[in-house]
Amino acid sequence: MITADRLRSMAEPESGDVSAAIYTDEEVYRRELDAIFRKSWLFVGHESQLPKAGDFFTSYMAEDSIVVTRNRAGELSAFLNVCRHRGMKICRAELGNTRAFQCTYHGWSYGLDGELKAVPHQEAYGPGSRARGVGRDPCCACGVV
Repeated sequence: MITADRLRSMAEPESGDVSAAIYTDEEVYRRELDAIFRKSWLFVGHESQLPKAGDFFTSYMAEDSIVVTRNRAGELSAFLNVCRHRGMKICRAELGNTRAFQCTYHGWSYGLDGELKAVPHQEAYGPGSRARGVGRDPCCACGVV
């Protein structure tokens, strides 16, 4: 863990000098992830970027890829850009318009709200599989303000 003394040695507030190490140090980066990105509201976009139903864009919250969409009712949703089966991205485009998202690995389909809608050959998955419960995976929801 990075110490307060080490952080102080990387920046001199009075002169404005900042060590280049502050931008490349892995410990500083991890501390920023924990102290800032995982504890604060993050601006990822504006509703004006999604004028029509089905519009979407992808962005990042720190290291996590997310999809932000406007559904058919005009509501905004944001969710992790990941298939709950094998972790593949469900959206590879930066922006566009769609009716649904589909994982290219096994074809699992997701709605504009991030809810799992369909699993091809669902009967082939075991009883404890995540394929058994269609619906939204609560760990993948992001807040939208």
